[in-house]
Amino acid sequence: MPEQAKTKISLYQKMCGLLIWISRLLSIPLEMLLHVNVGDRYFGFSGFLSLVVMIVWVASTNDSGLLALLMVAYIIRIIIYQFKRGGERDRSSPLRHSRYAGRPLIGFWFNNVEEEKLKTSEAVLTMLLGGAISLVNHPLGNFLLCSGSAMLAAAGVAAAITRDKLLDKLDAEFERQAETAALQKYISGQPERGFTPVYVNAQVLSSNSTPPPLGLIE
Repeated sequence: MPEQAKTKISLYQKMCGLLIWISRLLSIPLEMLLHVNVGDRYFGFSGFLSLVVMIVWVASTNDSGLLALLMVAYIIRIIIYQFKRGGERDRSSPLRHSRYAGRPLIGFWFNNVEEEKLKTSEAVLTMLLGGAISLVNHPLGNFLLCSGSAMLAAAGVAAAITRDKLLDKLDAEFERQAETAALQKYISGQPERGFTPVYVNAQVLSSNSTPPPLGLIE
């Protein structure tokens, strides 16, 4: 792959990672409360910053009693999370990435639904609930609206990254198949135009050689 293409992909991934990190500042509080089997390192520094953001939000708004209760619930959840994190891992629980955001609780009612769709639905429901609550309690409703939007953005970016990785793997597989087919034609005496064989140990590949996975130079 050309060096320029590698740089573009790297920049794209960094920008996606930055967007997810910023979104987490508002999404982590609800995700910690609404998700199960959260990874051991999911909370991290961004989780601490999300708590700071929530404290500032509560302190800077009037009539923020309900939002303060949500913040207290979040703090209790953090304490429980840290306590479990420091204990011995439950071997009966499924293996997960250390930064795994957990599975939404609504997954208990929709076991056959993909997790990506569950997280998207969860974000939309949070936004709808926030819009309804904002009619009677602006601080809590606005926080839920912003948090749901952040959850939706993070889920969308994560899905795009996963899709791009899958497409890259498919491209690599198609390229490997094309190279293998060209090599087989060369071995059978019908080389494609512009095909140049690869030398291994100073010897050209023959019909008795085992072709490497990526053994062509076009």
